[in-house]
Amino acid sequence: MLRHYITIDIGTGSTKITLYTSQGQSLETYSFKNIYYKDNNYQDGLFFEPEEIKDKIFQGFRKILASYPNISIDGITSAGARQSIVLIDKEDKDFIGLPNIDNRGKDYLNLIKDPEDIYQKTGKWVTEDFPSMKILGYKKVYPQEYKRTKTFTSLSEWAGFILTGQIAIEPSQACESQLYDIHKKDFCQDLKAKYSLEDLEFPKIYMAGQSLGQLKEEIKKDFPQLENSVFIVGGADTQLAIQGRDLEEDCLMVISGTTSPILTKSKAPFVDKEEVLWINSSLGAKGYITEVNPGATGLNYKNFKEKFLENTSYEELEDYFDTIEEVSVVARLTSLDFSKKESRKEGGFYIKSPFSENLDPKTFAFAIIGDIASSIVKEINNLEGKLGKVHPKIYGYGSGFTSRTLSQMISSLSKKDLVLEEGCFSGTSMGLVSICNSHFNIKNTKKKESTVYEPKDISLYQNYYKVWNDHN
Repeated sequence: MLRHYITIDIGTGSTKITLYTSQGQSLETYSFKNIYYKDNNYQDGLFFEPEEIKDKIFQGFRKILASYPNISIDGITSAGARQSIVLIDKEDKDFIGLPNIDNRGKDYLNLIKDPEDIYQKTGKWVTEDFPSMKILGYKKVYPQEYKRTKTFTSLSEWAGFILTGQIAIEPSQACESQLYDIHKKDFCQDLKAKYSLEDLEFPKIYMAGQSLGQLKEEIKKDFPQLENSVFIVGGADTQLAIQGRDLEEDCLMVISGTTSPILTKSKAPFVDKEEVLWINSSLGAKGYITEVNPGATGLNYKNFKEKFLENTSYEELEDYFDTIEEVSVVARLTSLDFSKKESRKEGGFYIKSPFSENLDPKTFAFAIIGDIASSIVKEINNLEGKLGKVHPKIYGYGSGFTSRTLSQMISSLSKKDLVLEEGCFSGTSMGLVSICNSHFNIKNTKKKESTVYEPKDISLYQNYYKVWNDHN
């Protein structure tokens, strides 16, 4: 029986709503850019208005359902960017969103005691990136507003909240909060106390594939095609991107998107005595994911192109990259120095002096691609050094790998085959379809085709990596 799903993928830069069949066929997509507002009461505070995103989600529903008026939707599910949360007050009103790029907690890091214990319990070092510090930062500046706060949830489960009224969170998102013990697979009162958030309630934990129930009556009234729909819990975009892939337990995976997580899966949590690696929960808390991450990567490329190369297509850029013969610009724009456990909020370009009149924005775009590839390869080397294992291949996911330059550069610099399975460019969406299919006990036995990039000795890439390393 063919079923139909609506998937909601709330990323950092944009949100994508897609109508899928249970066979993974995309019928229609509606996208919009997420809007953030600066909070001037912090050095680096950003927030979003949940009501604005909610209205646009419903606009997407309206457009998609109008295009397919005879289709009844069986399930709705959602993925969300990690480390982004929505605060919910005591009247069950979602009143402010704190995105992953909000750093309002940075000024209060010195208040956190016993960071070693926090790492042991959460698998992550104390940093302003995680929701616990965002909430503490909010409490410090807005004590009266904080008093009305009851709980929080992730972006993915917030979509379930606006559709069903149920407050929930999936383990793949809960582990990002630094209020969740990855070993006990539950929220931890002791962690809450370390962040002075004792009066904050924890959301209820639901597993990916579980139903939050039927949609609100007013939503079914507005959208009759959703009359029999259930909301199916999704989870973190990273974990969903690798969902449904039949890979060996400790294989090496890279997701090239806004950031570039480098991951391996395991049944037990990896013990890092130096407390550098991030240890995450997998979907449904069925295992663990070890991660390194150079931070902002694809976001730099996207933002640069929109600002300076708006009328140039991505394919035209790829053709231009093929003509480059020497390194004239090197970028350093990634936002995490993982080995030092530090966030980097500044970066820039290194240019040969004297400044060449032949440089154009496309050259800088190539430098950003080189920065992405180099930072990924550096972190792969760091991860393999920690694990004591060299992997023969990389499995790639995410829209970044639509760039053949990035794909070949990663393969060549890492000296590994890069395997791109069919559907990998929209990995998170395919993961959501897989979650819905598992809820309805649908098995997809279709064999996936793969594209493989093999390492090549390309001097331009090697020279770029050498200069990039010198500046890093």
